[in-house]
Amino acid sequence: MADIMLACSEGENLGGIADILKGQGEAFDLIDMEITDPRFPGKKLDECPSVVVSRFHEGDLASVKAMQAITLEHPCVQTVFITDKQLSGAILTLLFNQGAFGVLLEPFSDTHAWQLIKQAIKKSKWNLDDMARSKELKELNESLRRRIEKVEAESARTNDLADSLERLTYFLLTEKYFKINKIKVLVISGNQYQRNLVIKELSGAGFTVESTDSSTGSIPIIKKYKPNIVVSDLEMEGMNGVELAQKVKGEQGFPPLHYVIITASEDKMDYILSPETKVDDCIIKPSDAKKHYAMVARIAMGLISGNV
Repeated sequence: MADIMLACSEGENLGGIADILKGQGEAFDLIDMEITDPRFPGKKLDECPSVVVSRFHEGDLASVKAMQAITLEHPCVQTVFITDKQLSGAILTLLFNQGAFGVLLEPFSDTHAWQLIKQAIKKSKWNLDDMARSKELKELNESLRRRIEKVEAESARTNDLADSLERLTYFLLTEKYFKINKIKVLVISGNQYQRNLVIKELSGAGFTVESTDSSTGSIPIIKKYKPNIVVSDLEMEGMNGVELAQKVKGEQGFPPLHYVIITASEDKMDYILSPETKVDDCIIKPSDAKKHYAMVARIAMGLISGNV
């Protein structure tokens, strides 16, 4: 698509604009109808030329209305009018206020016409660049908005966690209401080191712990052992942790339980905690041994979650 579109009735030469553009080696598209013609091809404009050149008809200001329609659909397109009549100040003011880039009064010089059209092309491309930057800014703002919402959600989750931990501490200290060694936990992990680590930490906290290295093999164990809390890896052979949660959480034949997934991938937390997964909590694997107490506390949240 050329940068310039000449829109004129058949046989019209627009004051010789076509010859001027040819002399400058500038490509253009010639449409044998004026912009006021109801058949004026909108699809051509979808390819977005920089400048439309057409004749101005003062009459009922159809040219102004046609230009407004072009600008509404294609705000970067610049319109240059050609006329053989001296226009009043009121008409010129109206034209420029409504978005015309320029008016060429016949007869005009080749140099003047070419300079005006070059400036119109430059203005159009500036506007396109501004629109692109504006789009990038909107996308950046949207990205920032999503990040802020995520931080706010994580902050709310942290506040809820702190509140729950206080309640958990209260129950743990009130021994007549709560016997932690009666709480059964099933640990499912194909990683022996991690499985042993979680077993050690939970057993040390007083839980009764069983384990398995198979997600598929854990199904009959869950039915028979009836754990209060299930702790599993995300990635496992057979079924992953989310698939297992969907199979056993709240399903007939399985005990009420609190399902926790431990993962090293923080990027997957939103997916893991989405409502359709049935997962109650997701914990990032502690990189510091001193933070294992936090992992145990998060797992123990199942005791007061209402699921067990």
